[in-house]
Amino acid sequence: MNQIAEYRLVPQHYPPAAAGFQPLPSVFFTAGNGAQCAINVEAACLGQLGNLDNGNQPCIVGDKLRIGLRVGWPALLGWDYRNLAATHANAAPYTYKEFLNSLANHIRKFYDEMLQNIPIGPDPDPFWMLQNVPFEELYVSELRHVTAGKWQPILYRRIAAPGTQ
Repeated sequence: MNQIAEYRLVPQHYPPAAAGFQPLPSVFFTAGNGAQCAINVEAACLGQLGNLDNGNQPCIVGDKLRIGLRVGWPALLGWDYRNLAATHANAAPYTYKEFLNSLANHIRKFYDEMLQNIPIGPDPDPFWMLQNVPFEELYVSELRHVTAGKWQPILYRRIAAPGTQ
């Protein structure tokens, strides 16, 4: 029997958006004839994104030159980055590969900054303590518009199947 890796959605919590907020469409990454996929964040930081179907297509993220990025992590306070470039300086859209590389490097920034933080709340789940999560286990599958000007990466943690690494 072949066992495959398991992916667990990182639970992220943020206050609800203001009344009347209309989210823009999510940004998805696809591989294998348009199927939505999760991309290893470490590989994306290194620019290793050759398997994206839409990698060389323009990636439109809202209608602004820059967006805010929100990342949440269980038992940690939220992390905001207010100035993620959504397009090149000349206003030409990033390709999906370029945008994903930039996004991944900001997730790395979140990880490095928050790694030193002490969890809040009683008895945090050891599985989700950032100190117990190797960076190479993080995957991103989409970027979701959560409030005006703020986008949130949807993250997963990859767990190797028993007996594999």
